[in-house]
Amino acid sequence: FTMPGSPTIYYGDEVGLQGYEDPFNRRGFPWGDEDGSLQTFYQKLCAVRSESEALNNGELRFLYALGSILVYERATAEERILVAVNVSDIGAKCKLEKFSGVDLLTDERVAANEEGFFEIPAKRAMIIRRDGEKKVVE
Repeated sequence: FTMPGSPTIYYGDEVGLQGYEDPFNRRGFPWGDEDGSLQTFYQKLCAVRSESEALNNGELRFLYALGSILVYERATAEERILVAVNVSDIGAKCKLEKFSGVDLLTDERVAANEEGFFEIPAKRAMIIRRDGEKKVVE
């Protein structure tokens, strides 16, 4: 949802349907037994993507990649979105330039300290609209 191109959701992923191997890889949709929190998360991702010019048409620039941490930016002249991903079981600090903004997934404030360090919690992705940039309509 944050990379260039069209986002793709494999059938049932948005409600927690497991894939498994054939013949269980094409089970029926779990109507009435969906994972509601996962479905809400996918709806939020869709909204964030559709309301952001940078995520739809912005240039991609990788800023940091080490071990389980990946940080990149999608940017247009009007909007800069910072995407930070930590797939490890422990939180990590990353050093970039000093910035502040709002994580569009949680609506929490995020800021780097004076030296440019900021925390990326364990097993978490953040989509941060930098302050001073276009406000995404809710």
